[in-house]
Amino acid sequence: MVSFFTILIIGVFLVVAQGIASYKDLCFTQKQMKWWKSNSVKYSFLQHGGMWVDFFLVSPAIAFIVSTYDLHYLSLWSIIILISVIVVTIKGIVKYELRGIYIPEAHTYNGKTTVAGWIHGIYAILAMWVFILFLVTPITPVASSRHLLWVALILTFVFYLGVIKFNHMWRWSREDAIEATSLTISVWLIAITRVIFVLYT
Repeated sequence: MVSFFTILIIGVFLVVAQGIASYKDLCFTQKQMKWWKSNSVKYSFLQHGGMWVDFFLVSPAIAFIVSTYDLHYLSLWSIIILISVIVVTIKGIVKYELRGIYIPEAHTYNGKTTVAGWIHGIYAILAMWVFILFLVTPITPVASSRHLLWVALILTFVFYLGVIKFNHMWRWSREDAIEATSLTISVWLIAITRVIFVLYT
């Protein structure tokens, strides 16, 4: 298995690469984004909650899972999950491109996905793939109860903090709140079910 620090460095690199790309795109800070209409709501890279959770929570969690467990990446279920995650990510990119027409961000504006946005898409695909494999497929060794619960807790923070923009203009939308809550409930149900299975088999 690949070492923890190798995977961690790759994850951190992908987040930092987004920051560099957004800086070159004049979207790293709110001050840099003055090129956009001054009276419009806009969110810079540093204001994106998702970037902070990716750096401090998701990358270490993925590094731990990949370096601790064999997720059987070439199995049929793994390939099916990867294809599904790619499709979901592409649909998400299209949705955010439409939103970016009116509310520009470091990852999308003027109806287009930026370089930072495409890097984030790759990061999201890899992270979702690993988390789903860990939570719902047979892995080696069998996932420990403690690790399952820790991953569920980390994902809870990711689902909520990842949506937040650190800007006084930002507000929760009904769609975002429902999505974050639904994902959180789903992950905890899966994790608890797996824990019960581990304890009683």
